[in-house]
Amino acid sequence: MKRYIKLNSVGCYLDYKTGYTFPMLINGGMDKDNCVFHLDDITNKEWFQNLSKKDLKIIKSYKSL
Repeated sequence: MKRYIKLNSVGCYLDYKTGYTFPMLINGGMDKDNCVFHLDDITNKEWFQNLSKKDLKIIKSYKSL
């Protein structure tokens, strides 16, 4: 699996190795300097509700490691 996985439904990338999320820039790139959160620190229920089925499967796969 790739290290950085694009989660289009919530506009971010997941570092599959560390669990940190990075905002997606307008041009599709990754912003490694601002608003970086670990999955365990995301408490916004809306963020999880907005995950597509595909992206949710990726998150669940990471959490089961």
